[in-house]
Amino acid sequence: MRIKNTTLVQRNFEEATHPLLEKPVTVSALTERNITAIDWKKQTFFPRHKKFSSDLVGITQDGDIIHIEQETSPGSDFSYRMIEYATLISVEFDLKRRLFQYAYYTGDEPRKTEFIEHNMGWFQHRFFFMDAGSEEVCQRLIKKPLPTAVLSLLVRNYDLAERYSEAIVERIGKLSPQDRPPIIAHCMQVSSLKGRRNLFETILMGKLKYDPTLFKNPEAEAAVRDALIGLLPDAVSQLPFAISPTLEDYILNKMSGWEMSEFLKCRSSLSSQDDLMKTLGLEWVQKTQDSHVQTGYNNGM
Repeated sequence: MRIKNTTLVQRNFEEATHPLLEKPVTVSALTERNITAIDWKKQTFFPRHKKFSSDLVGITQDGDIIHIEQETSPGSDFSYRMIEYATLISVEFDLKRRLFQYAYYTGDEPRKTEFIEHNMGWFQHRFFFMDAGSEEVCQRLIKKPLPTAVLSLLVRNYDLAERYSEAIVERIGKLSPQDRPPIIAHCMQVSSLKGRRNLFETILMGKLKYDPTLFKNPEAEAAVRDALIGLLPDAVSQLPFAISPTLEDYILNKMSGWEMSEFLKCRSSLSSQDDLMKTLGLEWVQKTQDSHVQTGYNNGM
């Protein structure tokens, strides 16, 4: 049996053909293009990174590949990365599936939402670049069901963020109590990315009745108080009736998050101190002299 050295054969072919393949007239004949000159470059190439880690790659019900790359500060080489991802992902799936790529940009500076295309003759590459804070993208998201609509809170425009927060809180109010906490947690996290957690909390506590399932720990309750407590001094000063110093101190320093929410929501319709106390569920508590505690309030909590 004859032994064949395939490496040697390949080298012989390369040595014999390379000098001819390098000639522009040969390339012109093979490619059927009018080529009169070629400046040949290096033939050895290395990947820019040892490993590429994409954010999200999945297969749809139709068998297509979806690649979503989240980016906060895309550099000048971002398009190169998307091309490299496209190549590596397609090869991973044996070049047998269609690939659709999306860049989800969450940076501070506005960017244009658009298709980015690279047409290099036989090789074409395109991906859809989405600015997560743009009105265009967020208007699309707010129309979707929860929790998808929560991503609309990334909108840069403050007035839209307030409007979207109100719309989302309205939807949360229609959920069953057990379904609310995970949605609220998403809202808190997403709104905080744009420094608007206080805005969302204020709207949330202003529109929803107190529900123990909304907050699972003292830290969350403290966060709500922190969001609302700054609104109390002006609210007290704008009451159309006088209140006792003790009640004023209770409102400004001792109320729970729920009480703050109820007070801020109902203050314009209150007509007297007794009406205020009834709304908040407060009552006078007479302490005995032996208790060394002065008269105060008790809300039953």
